[in-house]
Amino acid sequence: MSDVRWAVSATVMLMLAGGCAGLKSPEPESPPEPAEAVEPAPPAPDAIEPRPAPVLPVAPAPEIRRVLDYFRGLRKLSGAELAREYDNARSAFARTRSDYDRARLALLHALPDAAFNDESRALELLEPLVRSQNSMLNDLAFLMHSFVQQQRRLGHSLQGVQEKLDALKALEKSLIERQRGGEKRK
Repeated sequence: MSDVRWAVSATVMLMLAGGCAGLKSPEPESPPEPAEAVEPAPPAPDAIEPRPAPVLPVAPAPEIRRVLDYFRGLRKLSGAELAREYDNARSAFARTRSDYDRARLALLHALPDAAFNDESRALELLEPLVRSQNSMLNDLAFLMHSFVQQQRRLGHSLQGVQEKLDALKALEKSLIERQRGGEKRK
């Protein structure tokens, strides 16, 4: 189950991050320059309207690419290697306080089933990046923040379902024991 969760988490994160990387803020429009009042000629009946040029995908910013490559590398690490990487990322962030190291550490805290998984800390680390419109990692941080919040909600829902399942198992066990006790009396 944890492998499936890991794979789904990784796939969703990479797909959404790749999609956000191509987004650009709209450029402010420059005021139109005054032109001579010339009435345009009506189009010829056979004229074909030109089609707008297709929008080509934009390569992600180098910082976003670094974080995505880092995430891709994390998936290949064993538990011990992941623990070492967590220590390295934590000390790097303490030293540099850079956006990249902040995103790395948040990503590690958001990993499901990791010993150092701490969704609250991941959200806390991502907040400044989400608020900063000047950060190259703003869009990716927003995506990660949304992802971690959703992961957290699903975890709470799963916990509630597990509690209900445990209660049903206890009820079933008590009914079986009561039934066995009734058979002994007969």
